Amino acid sequence: MPDAIDLCIFISKHDEVDDDEKSKLLYSCKRAVKWLSKNLRPDADPDSEEAFLAAAAVAKFNFFCDSISQMKSFKVGDITVNRDMGAEYQAETVILENTLASFSDILEDGGFYFETT
Repeated sequence: MPDAIDLCIFISKHDEVDDDEKSKLLYSCKRAVKWLSKNLRPDADPDSEEAFLAAAAVAKFNFFCDSISQMKSFKVGDITVNRDMGAEYQAETVILENTLASFSDILEDGGFYFETT
């Protein structure tokens, strides 16, 4: 099973994470490891690269959700930049769903849903 600290190091290397945010990231990684242990198929290798990357995707999404309320806008000179948090959440959700779909062979089947009817 992936270690939460290894996930934290991996994500912070590939994403800009401040030192102040690392404890929040580590908490997100611990939750992702717990999620993986519940959703990994019994015949799947918990130490595989696929399991690690699936846990990393969940940890990154958890970290995004935990940080969503921090910065909504900032000012640069005379220009104010506003973040569209709804659009960012939607994009992060799509990334997570696509990533988990690509690892469906090692994850439990979570059922199905109708996207459009």
